[in-house]
Amino acid sequence: EILPSDWSSDVCSSDLKWQEVYILNGLGSLRLAETEHPLGLDLPPVCEPFTVDGPLEIASLVGTVRFEGESPFVHLHGSFVKNSKEVYGGAVNRGTTAYRGVEMFLMIVQ
Repeated sequence: EILPSDWSSDVCSSDLKWQEVYILNGLGSLRLAETEHPLGLDLPPVCEPFTVDGPLEIASLVGTVRFEGESPFVHLHGSFVKNSKEVYGGAVNRGTTAYRGVEMFLMIVQ
């Protein structure tokens, strides 16, 4: 799973005193993507979860990480390609699983 606990201690270390981390993009392949997208334009949005089985290549992965109390909160959106022709995307949820790992390009705000 793609979880903050899997991240390098360099990023999640409290010694850095960071306020927010912007995820500018990610590279990697997924076994499974657990995502959701809004069903319409209503606010607050009503979202529908859906699962896409891999293998999937990450086309884009963006989001933020910030602390809520003592715990990091991760908010990700991504798009994924299956069989070089099918594209899926939406908010990335817990349960999304990478093959080896996902390399993320970060901008840290201190």
